[in-house]
Amino acid sequence: MRKKTLKTKLLAAVMSIVMVFAALPLSGLTAMATVTGFRDQVTDGMSTVGYFEVDGNIAYCIQHSITTPGLGSPTGPPVESFNQNLRKVLYYGAHGPDARLGTTDKDWIITTLAASRANGDTAGTTGPTVNPFWDLIAGLPDPPSNFHVWTVTTNGGATQDLAYWTIDQKG
Repeated sequence: MRKKTLKTKLLAAVMSIVMVFAALPLSGLTAMATVTGFRDQVTDGMSTVGYFEVDGNIAYCIQHSITTPGLGSPTGPPVESFNQNLRKVLYYGAHGPDARLGTTDKDWIITTLAASRANGDTAGTTGPTVNPFWDLIAGLPDPPSNFHVWTVTTNGGATQDLAYWTIDQKG
């Protein structure tokens, strides 16, 4: 009888430990990524921005005045952004799920500069290129809750932070 009680207690202890680890949040276990795509810088004659991908997701520079990361640059772990202006820019901008802009280089530049502006970097992010889009999205609803914006540092913070979006699929 004593063996059975000891086994039961040991099994209960092991199960308790397993349950504690299962309940830990996974957000802290996010893997690092890399800049997996980089097209030559895009220009409209007045502004120049980079075109990025982070592990296959289209990514936008959110620090226009800082040095551009190159292909293969390591990123920090993705951090979800709840900045509503940034969420709107990526949702309604070029390549967004409810894009109000096209996919031309000019549309990419507008989206990138607006994303940088939403992030607080106003260097070169105002004027006739960005202001009409900024004014348009100000009157549009916030993106749905299944739309997520993620930001990553690049090269340990030595180069531009990038932002990309994901959307939870229904069903």
